Amino acid sequence: MKKIFALLITILFIASCAKSGDVATLDEPTEAKTTITTVAATETSTIPTTTEAQDEYPEPFHNILVDRYRNTDFFNERLEKMLALIFLDCLMKNDYDTISKMMNSNSPEAYKFINDIKFDKCEIFEEYDKTNYYGIFKLKFNISKSNNKLFPKGETYWFLQIGVASSMITGLERCEKNSKADASFKEKEISDESYFCYLFSYCFDIYETSNDFNKTMVKSKYIPYHGIKKFYETTAFKDMGSYGGFYDYLDKLDKNEIGYPVKHLCDYIKKTTGITEFDFIEHDDWCYEYDPVKKTLTPEQGHGGGWSPYTVLSEKYDNNTGIYTTIIDYYSDTAYLVVAKTIKYTHKKDADGTNIMISTEVTYDSGYEIAYDCI
Repeated sequence: MKKIFALLITILFIASCAKSGDVATLDEPTEAKTTITTVAATETSTIPTTTEAQDEYPEPFHNILVDRYRNTDFFNERLEKMLALIFLDCLMKNDYDTISKMMNSNSPEAYKFINDIKFDKCEIFEEYDKTNYYGIFKLKFNISKSNNKLFPKGETYWFLQIGVASSMITGLERCEKNSKADASFKEKEISDESYFCYLFSYCFDIYETSNDFNKTMVKSKYIPYHGIKKFYETTAFKDMGSYGGFYDYLDKLDKNEIGYPVKHLCDYIKKTTGITEFDFIEHDDWCYEYDPVKKTLTPEQGHGGGWSPYTVLSEKYDNNTGIYTTIIDYYSDTAYLVVAKTIKYTHKKDADGTNIMISTEVTYDSGYEIAYDCI
């Protein structure tokens, strides 16, 4: 259900937090500390509507939250725990708008169902040592009124994951009272074929029904180079193995080469998707440098990456035709609560094992925007 490929992103130089990425996993099992912290709804002013769309570099939403809770006991806690307590406080107050923002959702209307739930008590039941990527907490809810299947009446337990880099919710998953944190938020094993489908939609921004991706891409919004680069790297050269493997590969191509040959990028994308009209030079991006003499693209280094939440529902293979059919849910939030779209992919492999996309079909569309988060 959750795949954040944080290490993979670091290895593969995904540039900028604007639109690239994947899904991350829990580090090694951590020791739990039982620290029951009960939340009673605090008196805080309403979180204002931000003008993020108008700002080139908007203030991170968690900064706004922290400022609003400055005069509460929460303010003395470390950031991840403070945000976990704020989340519980918002549940107690049925503040679905703030909750949606904490889950990186741009569709607050999708969470109005929270208004109809009566949370009698919300508490941190167990707290886990912070990892490199997350703050992890086990929550306990007592609900006296609810007709919602996700949050039923009675006592329930949940794992909450707060991303260290983004300081936003990157996972909320139902668990048992005695469940261990390392049993949740683990990277779920999926096939290369399914991951290829996710990368295709994510990197080319194609989340619609199509069997002609040239036409689809022309209609879609701006496609950043670093997203295409990720698709190329993780499908064509996923066995590079390490940060240095990138340069090892280039050395094999040309001892004087210090960037990706544009021809290689275009040839591979044409082979795997049929897209022939993508111009890396025209789609200029601050995260790489184009050398007009060598006709290469050199990626900037040291940037983070991103991901969109998704779950692979099924993958089928037809032995007679050699065709794969993969179905993926994409979510409106990084807590994996509300499905935004479901897409069916038809794809195959050629003789040398290269994945090739044939068509996409949207089988469910809620109308909500698919979420995105930085890591």
